[in-house]
Amino acid sequence: MIRQDILVQYSMVNLELFNIVEEVKKVSKAFVVLLVNAENAQSWDGVKKSCFTGSVR
Repeated sequence: MIRQDILVQYSMVNLELFNIVEEVKKVSKAFVVLLVNAENAQSWDGVKKSCFTGSVR
């Protein structure tokens, strides 16, 4: 009986860890998208400035 309880607890913890990892993956992907968008916006600002000033950033 105790062994079965331990296996059930282990299984529950395993599932919780899996769920946490999946949530971290989602947040990580969202963060990467934000960084890429910020980088693209910064690059686009440099392009716009170089068009008007003739200088490249």
